Amino acid sequence: MWFSVCLLSGSSISLAAADDWGELADDEELEERKQEIEDNRVVPENFDCGLGNSDGQKFNNTSGVSLKFGPPGAQNGHSNPLGIPPGAQDIEFTYLNKCGFEGSISIVPGPTFGVRYRGGDFFYGSVGGGLLITANAAGPGLYSAVGVNFVRPTSFNFEFEFKQGLGIGQRYKNSKVQVISPYAFRFGLGYYW
Repeated sequence: MWFSVCLLSGSSISLAAADDWGELADDEELEERKQEIEDNRVVPENFDCGLGNSDGQKFNNTSGVSLKFGPPGAQNGHSNPLGIPPGAQDIEFTYLNKCGFEGSISIVPGPTFGVRYRGGDFFYGSVGGGLLITANAAGPGLYSAVGVNFVRPTSFNFEFEFKQGLGIGQRYKNSKVQVISPYAFRFGLGYYW
């Protein structure tokens, strides 16, 4: 019967072969091998990312949080100096999920959401959008960022990042719409698991 099923359908060949292999292998060994594969997997097999990371490195599939400090440029003529202790405009909190999606909360350039792509062991870039905030206006916009972090699976790491936004906004209800371009250069500590 197995042979006749194989003749009727080409797709049945792989199914039948898989069934035979399962019968021939010791069930305990097979379960141990499945568990070993699952234990070494950074992202669970059923974790649907929707898009792949740029280079497929294992530590690219980690979740993490980072807290960065640095002077933002809020379009008031220059970047503000970093306060000691840092003021609220000098702080950014970022969460990165296993698929490379990141969300950042800061006053300047504003709350943003995007996708991070790694370029090797240390460098990354990200793109996305959000609410951009400057000294003159606030409004929707896009951002891009480049950064360096020294990340290994499950580790603390030092990182720094330059983020630039470009959008449109207005200060008051009846004021003119203007182009806004906030930026920030920040450094800090991240933890990835």
